[in-house]
Amino acid sequence: MFRRFQLWLVAGIIEELSHIRRQLNEISMKQSEQNAKILELAPKLVRAVEEIKVLIATLKQTDPDVSPEGAEAIAKMETALGVADDLAPEIPPAPPEE
Repeated sequence: MFRRFQLWLVAGIIEELSHIRRQLNEISMKQSEQNAKILELAPKLVRAVEEIKVLIATLKQTDPDVSPEGAEAIAKMETALGVADDLAPEIPPAPPEE
């Protein structure tokens, strides 16, 4: 009787471990998918940041008399660009498109 209980208990434990393993595999697959999405989007983010930096620099050079509202908007954009740079600092800029 005790032996049958042990076998039942071990079978239940094995089933639960199998279930946990499947869940871990699903989590791993989801992480891989998310990593792939990040690697796909990161160069686009870097390219957008670089383009916006160029636009801001051009605006500052061509119109030195920016209104206070415009100056505030530029400052906010520069802050946002700093955040974007912090998100993906190790990703090199994308090569220029041909």
